[in-house]
Amino acid sequence: MNKKSFISMVLMILVVFGGYYLSKPWLESRTAQTRSPFTGTGQEADQADKAGGQPQSVEQIKIPVQPILVPFQENGLWGYKDGNSGEIKVAPQFKSADNYREGRALVQMPDGRFAYLDEAGQIAVEPFSAAYALAFSEGLAARGDRTVGQYIDAGGQVVMTLDCKVNHSFKYGLARVALADDQWGFIDKAGRWAIYPSFQYVSEFSEGLTAARINGKFGYMFTNGNWAIEPQYDSASIFSYGLAAVAKDDKWGYIEKTGYFAIPPQFEVARDFNYYGLAEVLAGKDWCHIDRSGNIIDRFGTQD
Repeated sequence: MNKKSFISMVLMILVVFGGYYLSKPWLESRTAQTRSPFTGTGQEADQADKAGGQPQSVEQIKIPVQPILVPFQENGLWGYKDGNSGEIKVAPQFKSADNYREGRALVQMPDGRFAYLDEAGQIAVEPFSAAYALAFSEGLAARGDRTVGQYIDAGGQVVMTLDCKVNHSFKYGLARVALADDQWGFIDKAGRWAIYPSFQYVSEFSEGLTAARINGKFGYMFTNGNWAIEPQYDSASIFSYGLAAVAKDDKWGYIEKTGYFAIPPQFEVARDFNYYGLAEVLAGKDWCHIDRSGNIIDRFGTQD
């Protein structure tokens, strides 16, 4: 057999064997399992093929959109509108209405009682009497009457009751609580003292730190109760954008988490940095906005 005949015979065998190989059903099941992940799983694609169609693209898949309800006021009463269309979903009927948090919105009835709405605008937690009630945070909402504080779940069930003057929302798994003698501390979600109530005041935790006052001076603590910055300030606020406003010798400035003054004390008043990275300060008699470097961005008012 010459070389040309041998090559022709090999090509013929490959053609016959290839056709047989590609016609096998086990190959079809194998390829069905290895479809491109960008068109769905093999099972999804098979179901689409059996239905006589193609796998759905991202554009074809219709994802239901839950209306975003936002509070609005009309004739002195509050209700909720669809935040996208502006359509009224809950007619104005409340004395006050909060934004939604964790699927619940805190409202106050005309008679002063509080309640919580679900995302459809229906009552999820029946109206109740309390001196105060707070929005949901970490699955629980705080309420109290200045002698007893409680925490309820999203269905309105009481999960914790405390003898206290004030109880606040959970953050970082801890909630600040003030006792009748105005001593502040933090509890965990089991109702145990995580940081014993031995402080004259504690702020909420922000960026992992709380401003705590003891013996007339403010410092900053970690969630474990250890001091990050020893008490030394006359007044102090929470950390925001890595900076906290503190007062020392009747002037306000901003410190970093090391206690270093990033913006030296020079203001009569200093407030937290906002969403835009700006803070309001009173410099002399001028109200100004400053950036995180302490530069004055604008002046917007004068103190009389």
